[in-house]
Order: sequence, then structure tokens, then C-alpha cells
Amino acid sequence: MILRRRAQQAYERDHTREEFRAKFQEDNLTGIVDNTPEPKQEKWTDGFHFIDEAL
Repeated sequence: MILRRRAQQAYERDHTREEFRAKFQEDNLTGIVDNTPEPKQEKWTDGFHFIDEAL
């Protein structure tokens, strides 16, 4: 946890806390964690739809 806090402090030297939270969905300095899954992005290319290989 110490390393996570220091990494966030280093990131915030050049960025905002809101940018950190948007990118990593957590705030190690305040303990806020956002586990809300991001919407799945569909990959469409030249009329073909790529499906997950795990299927």
C-alpha cells in the first residue's frame, strides 16, 4: 500500500487526482475504490466483428 500511495503521489505531480481516479478507478490516498466495470467496447473493422478468443 505504501508503494501504491507513493506511485499516486508521483503521478499527481504532473496530473490531477481526477485523472488518476479515471485511469485506475481507485484513489490510494483517500481509500476510494471504484469497482464499476467499464462498458465493453466493440471492435469493428472493415465490416468484420472480432469476437473474444475465449469463446
